[in-house]
Amino acid sequence: METGVTSTGATSTGATTTIQLLLRWDGKVVQWGSVNTEGVWMFGEREVRQLSMLPEVVRFLHSRYKSVNDIRYTRRFALNTMMPSVVIDEDVEMAKKWFTLHNSTSETYKTRVTHLEAVEGEPVIIEGLDDEWDISVTDAFPQAIAKSQSAVMMELAVVRSRSLPGKWVVVVDAGNNGSDIIAAKDGAACYTGTTSSSHPESILYNIVNAMHRDGVQPEDVFVKVSGENGLGLKCELVKFFTEVEVDEDSEWSGLKEIAS
Repeated sequence: METGVTSTGATSTGATTTIQLLLRWDGKVVQWGSVNTEGVWMFGEREVRQLSMLPEVVRFLHSRYKSVNDIRYTRRFALNTMMPSVVIDEDVEMAKKWFTLHNSTSETYKTRVTHLEAVEGEPVIIEGLDDEWDISVTDAFPQAIAKSQSAVMMELAVVRSRSLPGKWVVVVDAGNNGSDIIAAKDGAACYTGTTSSSHPESILYNIVNAMHRDGVQPEDVFVKVSGENGLGLKCELVKFFTEVEVDEDSEWSGLKEIAS
């Protein structure tokens, strides 16, 4: 499936050049978005039924976008944890230790640490890597820059929380194969989590548990939702929260967010 949308209201006037390619993977589906010199976005996705076919899908994208230098990629719904940066202090083994402890996993993961320098307290997000995805992308696009989706979402949540004093701002990417859930308040990072389920009830349960740990009441929560199941999730969340917003162009907005 491939679709095209215009983000600026403009219509292409002739020959254009693609200037950026954005990629993300949720374990089953590769999504991509490209933008050209006129600000026109094109999006597409392809289901990967066997993991062994993932490199072929990425190579197909390379054949189409091999002239593009600016490539960003991310993994949706990756296991992660958030810690104060002073706890990690650039210690890779310490990061792995805390990641394993917080995610109660017996699997061995490589990890990537993202420093949130613009967030109060400068926390870090430690994310478990998907080797198949990382290798597939970097083999085809050696110049590609890895982005932590949870870190990007946290930065957005923190910015929004500064304009909503006292509100617990929750940002959710609700996909078909899981969700990423982030919360911030008054410029500080509060929570990061994922679900492997796409069911609205599972996502709501995750949010409510995190709220209760922070002593937050439903009337003090603002939720922003994106993803393929954004509208369906909103229908469930409005039963509990008075302020729920769905991103315009919800299915693809998360791709645009990793552009910078």
